[in-house]
Amino acid sequence: MAEAWAGYPVSTQWVSTGRVVEMSTGQALRYAVMWQLASFVLLGMQMLLVCAFGSVALIFGLTGLLVLFAKRPLAGATVFLQVLLYQNWFLAVFSRFGLDHAAFQTVQGLAFAAVVCLSAVAFIRMARPGGAGSTATILTRWICIAIVVMLAYTAYGMLKSSPGSAITYLRNSSAMLLALLVGLDLGRRWSYRTFAIIFLVSIVFGVAVDLAELVVPVEYYQAIGAIDFWNFKNALPDGTGPIMRSVDELVRARIVTWFNITGGSGDHLSIRSFGPNMHAVSYAYVVGVTAIVAMTLRRFEIVFLAIALLVMAGIKGPLLMLLATICLATLWIVTRNRLMVLLASVVLLVAYVGFGIRTGIANSDFHVIGFLGGLHGFMSTPQGHGIGVGGNLSALGVGGLDWATWQKLGVDFALESAVGVLLYQMGVAVVVVYLPIFITIFAGFKRKLQAGGGRGIMTRPTDTLFIAIAVILANGFFQEEAYSPYALGLLTLFGGIVISNLGGDEPALDRMT
Repeated sequence: MAEAWAGYPVSTQWVSTGRVVEMSTGQALRYAVMWQLASFVLLGMQMLLVCAFGSVALIFGLTGLLVLFAKRPLAGATVFLQVLLYQNWFLAVFSRFGLDHAAFQTVQGLAFAAVVCLSAVAFIRMARPGGAGSTATILTRWICIAIVVMLAYTAYGMLKSSPGSAITYLRNSSAMLLALLVGLDLGRRWSYRTFAIIFLVSIVFGVAVDLAELVVPVEYYQAIGAIDFWNFKNALPDGTGPIMRSVDELVRARIVTWFNITGGSGDHLSIRSFGPNMHAVSYAYVVGVTAIVAMTLRRFEIVFLAIALLVMAGIKGPLLMLLATICLATLWIVTRNRLMVLLASVVLLVAYVGFGIRTGIANSDFHVIGFLGGLHGFMSTPQGHGIGVGGNLSALGVGGLDWATWQKLGVDFALESAVGVLLYQMGVAVVVVYLPIFITIFAGFKRKLQAGGGRGIMTRPTDTLFIAIAVILANGFFQEEAYSPYALGLLTLFGGIVISNLGGDEPALDRMT
């Protein structure tokens, strides 16, 4: 049964996969605040345990989250959101209290360990007879096949690189699929609208952190222990690595050329906020996804605020993703013509990739250099080099860091490009791992659009999510973070909820208004 909450009545709807519960706006707001506060307390306690007993203490928090999601799916998913959004912020706050480098690195993988736990519970529930509709069942099977293939490539990558590099890229490559599985399970019982409101409430504290970082950066960085965090993060396994010695140095480091155009020489500068993720680009993608979710709930004031934050930060990828999604979603709502939207998408993709490569080569842009390096590596070794070999965070990317030389001569491995990294690491297996899953997602979405054929095509606010997924897949050509848990991972989580809300192959019921 779907969980009730604190005695409040809930409105319900029925779809072919079961009973979907939807809270009122007020109930969802209170629920989100309650569980966010509880999550912050639990995250603080978890960090103290890690400081005292080492990374082995994470087992207590992960076990608790697993049990919570098994018993109360919405509560478990809400806590997971807080872990995903704020684990690095709490890690920064507690990094001065006795953490060693090994424990720090392990805690950085907490969100991935959490989604693994939730996806394991989701798989067990989805695998039961009648546990999911047909589209969700097909997706679950393909996700399992994909994970098996990824594990094989991870083992191969460990032999050629290092266990740490391989595990890091297993996390980046699989998180979006595990999040999709969690969304498919959660959507069998809870409405998209309820979880979307919870997400929007959850990000409010993150925006407050952003504003504090912009207005009083020195005081903010001193308060959260940002220097300790960055020195831990930048430290190499051999104990070397760049050292940041003062808050002023960190404040200066976040001021970059507007939109960070490699080779650009303009006078326009931007101030990049690291946000609660403690990573400027990842936080920018969270802001972009927040705007997309707000669009589905028709909260356009949030969309305008997100655009302003992204323009001020000057981060290309998330802003382009958001603007392209808005354009294509508007075209879809106005025309209801799938062919027109498809043609417009292809034109945008060709223009984006073509213009990006042309200008990137002229300016020695790292993103283009990295994509071409991945493409060349794929063509020379189509079976792939193994997960963890190549990429910004790999031993190749970190150990031999020489951006100036790479700009002049290029690279023979993938960097700064999610598509390039996947092709380089997994080769033709990418087709087996990802293509069937996203074809199933979009094929299921296509079936839901029909309401009698001909001109009887339904549009829903949640259609924007699937358009955004298509856009961010293209965005991955020139940005490695596009396929991270903070970007495509969040979108597949929400997409999974919508797919399960709509149910198998039955006529869709939509109460998103």
